This record gives sequence, structure tokens and C-alpha cells, in this order.
Amino acid sequence: MARTFVTDFVSIDPSPIWAVKLRAYKDDVRQLIGDQTYLDDPPHMTAYLARFPEGVEIDETIAEVAGQFAPLETELAGWHVLEADPWTGDRTLTIRVSQASQQALRDLQSKIAAAICEQRDREATLQHYAAVLENFTPLQRESIERSGFPYAGEDWNPQFTIASIRPADWKRVADTLLLQPPSGQSVCSSVTHYRIIDGETYPLQRYELR
Repeated sequence: MARTFVTDFVSIDPSPIWAVKLRAYKDDVRQLIGDQTYLDDPPHMTAYLARFPEGVEIDETIAEVAGQFAPLETELAGWHVLEADPWTGDRTLTIRVSQASQQALRDLQSKIAAAICEQRDREATLQHYAAVLENFTPLQRESIERSGFPYAGEDWNPQFTIASIRPADWKRVADTLLLQPPSGQSVCSSVTHYRIIDGETYPLQRYELR
């Protein structure tokens, strides 16, 4: 009998108040240039994504990690643009957090990945990344092959993704949104376990940081 797998990811979530602001940025992009990749995704940072054998339970482990962290204060550091997103090839508009805020987020991301990576199916996970793996740096590929995506450590840059934007549409965004960089204080207050089914994202369980 063929083995079956599920594609799951764990996010680090902005507080509800900040999530509303992030959705407003997504709405601004949609009004300017229409549908783009990632616009329909819930506001989040991807902490871990892999393929797991169907029936493997990771929720208890995620809950244990979440219970070790208080809500994480983050200072927003303006726009950041991935000129060639490894997944889409387009320009991806994100909001970075300040250097001072990054280590706590990296600690949470690393603990999530370490806690559940051994439960993934390594071969099925690599197949999920196969078409784009060469778009990452050698160190990033090594990390992905060793433990899954996203790559861990200092190469992981905590950021909220707004949209991945086609080159033909980029100028309208650059001429409008990039002139008003986001700033101020935010909080990451939960982590969420999601499942991807036929390209659609479905939340399974959310865990509040304590």
C-alpha cells in the first residue's frame, strides 16, 4: 500500500491588532494591482514546513514548545524586498523586524523546527522542495535537507510577507506603498498549525504564547 502524506506548516503569528494592519497592507496591494501570490495567506511568519506521514500527530509537541514562550515584542523595521523569491521568482514584499527583535523569534523558530523535524518524512519533504531547491544558497539548501524548511539559524530573517508581486505590477507598488514604510511596536502572540490541501491553507490548531 502506498504511503500517504500531509503538508503541514507552523506559523508564528502577529497579535490580532497587528494582524488587522497586515491585512490592510494586503488589501492595499490588491486594490493597486489585483491578485498576487501570498495575498490570501493569513498574516504570519513561517516557522516550519514539511511533509508528514498521514496520522503522525505533532500538535502536542507544538503546544509544549509554545508553552515555553511568552508573547514576543517586536519592533518593525520597514519594508524589505526579496528581489527573486526562491519560491515564486517574483519580487516579494515583506516587513522585517529590527535586529534587536530577531533573536527571540529565531529561538522560537529553531525550537519548533527541532521539536518536530524528526517526525517528517525526509524524502517526501525534499520532493516538495525539489523544483525550487536550487534557488537557495548552498548553506540554506544544506539546512533544508538536514531538517526541513525554512532554513534555521542566522540565515532565517523574521519577516511578515505581504505579497509576491509580478514584475509588470511592481512599479505601482513601489511608487505607492514603499514611500510609507511600516514602523512601531508589534507583538507575536501565538503559533498556529496549518495544513495545505490542494494549494489552500487551513488552520488546524492555534496555541497562545504564555
